[in-house]
Amino acid sequence: MKTHIQPWRVDINGYPETLRDDILEFCGKLLSVVYALESVMRQFHPPWLAEIHKALSPFGERLKSAGRVFEDAVARYGNDPVTDRLRKAGQLAGRCIDHIMNIDNPRAAPVSMLKAMRQHSRAQACLYPLINVLKPVGRYFLEAAVREQVDDFMVSAENAPDIGLFLDGDEGPCLYVPETYDGKTDWPLVVALHGGSGRGGDFIWLWLREARSRRFLLLAPSALGRTWSFGELADARAITGLIDVIADQWRVDRSRMLLTGMSDGAIYTLTWGLNKGSPFSALAPISGVLHPTDLSFAHGKRIYLVHGLLDWMFPVSYARQAHSLLRQAGADIIFHEVANLSHTYPREENAAILAWFDPALWLE
Repeated sequence: MKTHIQPWRVDINGYPETLRDDILEFCGKLLSVVYALESVMRQFHPPWLAEIHKALSPFGERLKSAGRVFEDAVARYGNDPVTDRLRKAGQLAGRCIDHIMNIDNPRAAPVSMLKAMRQHSRAQACLYPLINVLKPVGRYFLEAAVREQVDDFMVSAENAPDIGLFLDGDEGPCLYVPETYDGKTDWPLVVALHGGSGRGGDFIWLWLREARSRRFLLLAPSALGRTWSFGELADARAITGLIDVIADQWRVDRSRMLLTGMSDGAIYTLTWGLNKGSPFSALAPISGVLHPTDLSFAHGKRIYLVHGLLDWMFPVSYARQAHSLLRQAGADIIFHEVANLSHTYPREENAAILAWFDPALWLE
């Protein structure tokens, strides 16, 4: 892939003490907003728009106030790569908030939320290189169970060329190799498929924290077209080629490969995953439907199906029908209906999916 992004090796201990304090103060407030935006996007449901605006408004004011103070600090000491990254991440988080706060019609909400999600993803991409520089950022990109062990997830000099984010342009696929990868053993691979009009470079952030905490390789491809090739397997062939390329450079355990996806990505997860030539040992479709497909090879296939009772795009009745058909076809299927889930990504399901997929990925 064309672009390699890895954690920076910058020591801010050489900065003036007051600037270090200003950096950490702004970083903490920025991360509180980024966390809040995660919650808002998880809980988003068009009929709840007024409540969401009310809950989000204080975070927007907090970010603006913290940003003004930080700009004054940067003006005193001059800009540098670390402060520049934080400023840009703050601007992107602010744009995310603006997209959500400017929604005045529930019918326009899905498009505006897609724009907001993209800004949120870009804010995280802006912060990622600072995981070694600022411990609060390093903790943000870890699950709660291991956040206090942040030093165990730092980059070592030996593995630096082989770890981090690998991207093929803004619209292409994205691969994440955790900083603890050392090439001594085969690692599981999770392939995560975005929804319609999405892209891998945005969707990868919904799984990166788990990949870093539990130590598996993570690939977030981008569809060749506006969405996945449901009628045929053009995208499947492209992704299979990517997996082969990845396996040539990193140690992939081909017996432990999970295919998952959201919305259109969930539909393609089932379309490809139930195909005779599917290389995946488990499938985890989220908020999708079962596209007309041959179920001859569904027998024994491990599937973890997730759907929300509030889903307005694909009503839960479609998921129930898919569950019934797949069970009748002999699939080894778990079906989880989530009571408060609309057509948004349930990040909290990742842990359950991973523990089901491979008990070795369980976090205490």
